[in-house]
Amino acid sequence: MNVIKPHTAMCCASSPVLIEGRILKVAQIPYTFTVHNGMNMSADAEGSFTLVLSKPIGAGTMKCYAISQNLFVANVDFSCERCPNMAVPGIGTTDPAREKRGVWFTINRCIEGRCETAIPGSSVAVVAEGDVCVSCSSALPESFSYPLARYRGIELFVCCDIDDEAAFALLDEAHSKTKQLAALAGSASVFSQDGELLEIIDRMAECAQGGLKAETKLCALNLFVALSKRDFSTAKPQALLTRRQLEIAKSARNEIEADILAPHDARTMAQARGLSATTLNSYFSRVYGTTISAYVRKRRIDAASKALLSGESISAAAIKAGYSNPSKFAAAFKREMGASPSAFKRRPR
Repeated sequence: MNVIKPHTAMCCASSPVLIEGRILKVAQIPYTFTVHNGMNMSADAEGSFTLVLSKPIGAGTMKCYAISQNLFVANVDFSCERCPNMAVPGIGTTDPAREKRGVWFTINRCIEGRCETAIPGSSVAVVAEGDVCVSCSSALPESFSYPLARYRGIELFVCCDIDDEAAFALLDEAHSKTKQLAALAGSASVFSQDGELLEIIDRMAECAQGGLKAETKLCALNLFVALSKRDFSTAKPQALLTRRQLEIAKSARNEIEADILAPHDARTMAQARGLSATTLNSYFSRVYGTTISAYVRKRRIDAASKALLSGESISAAAIKAGYSNPSKFAAAFKREMGASPSAFKRRPR
C-alpha cells in the first residue's frame, strides 16, 4: 500500500498509483490529486484509497472504493468546516487519454451535518440530513464547505462512460442512461427524505465496504433506474442562498461562537447588518438548519454536556451554559439532551 503525505515523493511500478511530490495519480481516475497540508492518503492496488484529515484542516476520514474505472463509492466522516478539493484535472499528466476524461457527476447522500454546493450564478445550495444531491458541473470547486463543522455521508463518483460497461447494459432498455441523468441533474438536484433512494445508497455503501463489487454494481443499476423515474424539474435545493446571504449567516455564527455566553439577540444582530430579525433568521436557518436562538441554546447545552463528561459538577456545568438557576438549567438540559444532567452524568462512558 502506498502512503502519501505532503512533500513525500514515491513511485511504485506495480501499482496503479503514481506519486510525484504532492501529486497523486490513480490509473483508473482521469484526475490527478493534490495532497494538501493536513492530508494523509493511502491507496491500494485496486485503486481504492483512504484520506485522513488532520490539522490545520480538521479531523476525519474518507474511504473511497473503486468499483470500476467509472464508479467510486466513498464513505465520508469529516469534522471540519472546509476541506480543499484534491481533484485537479490535467495537472502533471502527459497521457492524452487523461484529458478525455468523459462526463463525471456525483450523488451525495447526507447522513449527518450539512454541506454546501455551488450553483452557477453566484448562489449556494445547502444539502441537509436526509437529502440526496445529484450534481454535474464542469467547474470543480476549490474546496468543500461544511457549515456545522461536521459531515457524514456517502458520495458516489460516476463517469457516464459507465453506460458502455457490460454490467450496465440494461440502462439502455430502461431509458436510464447516466448521460441523461447527468444532463437532468445540472449543478444540483436535491431529493429530500426519499426513502427508496436512501435505502439503495446505504445498501450500495455496505456492499462496497464489504468488497462485494457485483452487488455494488447491482445497487448502482437500481439507483440509476430509480433516479430516471424522478422528476428533476421539481428537485430544487430547498436551502438556496446568494453568496452574500451565506456570508451574513456565517458572520452571525462567528459572532455567536466568539462568546456563546454573551447575549445574542436576533433583532440586535440583524440591525447591525441592516436586516430584519426575520430575514437574518431565514438566512441562518437555511445554512445551519435552526434559528439563532435555538442554535445558541444548543451550543450552550453542548458546553455543559462536555463539562459533565469531564467530571465537573452540575452547578459548574450550569454556569458554563449561562444558567444561575439549577432547576431552569436542568429543564433546558433535558429538553435538549433527552436526559437530566444527573442522569447524563451517570451514563457509562
